[in-house]
Amino acid sequence: MLADLADLKIRLAIEHNRRDEELKQVLAGVSAAVESWLQRTLLKRDYVERYNGNRKKAIVLNQYPVLEVKSVKVNGREIHGFDNDDWLLIYDDSFSDGLRNVEVAYVAGYETIPEDIREAVLIIAAQRVNEMENKGVASKSLAGETVSFSNFSQSGGMPPAAFEILKKYRRKV
Repeated sequence: MLADLADLKIRLAIEHNRRDEELKQVLAGVSAAVESWLQRTLLKRDYVERYNGNRKKAIVLNQYPVLEVKSVKVNGREIHGFDNDDWLLIYDDSFSDGLRNVEVAYVAGYETIPEDIREAVLIIAAQRVNEMENKGVASKSLAGETVSFSNFSQSGGMPPAAFEILKKYRRKV
């Protein structure tokens, strides 16, 4: 999960443990939705991926930030003389042209989720819990019988504050 249960409970002023499972499910769902919207995985993990050789000196890797490149193979042969820059694999020579002929084993993601991403996840999770409790009603008046519902269509279905934080982390390629 991209945020902690304890932080969500503080935000919602919940001091008991009776809703912990429900809140964990909300955090897990929001975390998955955020990664889906960002089009990338955020937590550190290992990857082995294949790319098309492009006769250029660089290949854009799918996940970032890249923490370590373990190996690079071109046409089945391990190569050396490469470097990486956050999300770019740079080779002294050029990657020979081919379909999925470049195999890269690397480690990417955050060891610790950045605070602003955690904040965005907490904003969305708190909003989800409030929507569940209020059945999506944002405001209601009794006399005129006006009911309005939460709608964040301008910001990808998430509260605008969270959208502003997360948009800079969305996959660029």
